[in-house]
Amino acid sequence: MYGQQGQQPYGGPSQPQQQYGVPPQQYGVPPQQYGATQQPYGAPPQQQPYGAQQQYGAPQQPYGAAYSPYASAGATKPSSVLSVLSLVASIVGFLGVIVTFGAGVVFSIAAVVLGHIAGRRERQARKLWLPGLIVGYAGIALAVIIWIGLIVFFASMPGGSSGTFDGGYGQS
Repeated sequence: MYGQQGQQPYGGPSQPQQQYGVPPQQYGVPPQQYGATQQPYGAPPQQQPYGAQQQYGAPQQPYGAAYSPYASAGATKPSSVLSVLSLVASIVGFLGVIVTFGAGVVFSIAAVVLGHIAGRRERQARKLWLPGLIVGYAGIALAVIIWIGLIVFFASMPGGSSGTFDGGYGQS
């Protein structure tokens, strides 16, 4: 045929056939010289000494080599549980102080403690533990103000400190 000299016919072998029983050459590995020692088929590849660099194109890990079944899927996101708990406890504590005349201060104290712990352990979650600290301290301050107000209110009632109750009408 015209223009097709030296080409293989369609579907014919494009490379010479390998001999039976000889393992195929791996991609990127230079062919071995005649007379060079070969590894037995199926033997693990030879290790390079520590610090030696692999050649470009050399396989990283041969097919069928062992792998670690506990390999990590990637970096995990740091936890921010304490920060979230601090923020939630501070909101519950602040609202509880208003509704229960200061008894919700327990949640505000828990929010402050959790906020300080989270500030040391979870630096990346500052947007959660810092408001938790601020609202927690505000809840404690509001509880103290409410308690002082209640003490002043009950102390200023007529006959509150004399121990006798005369109905608010002083007898002289």
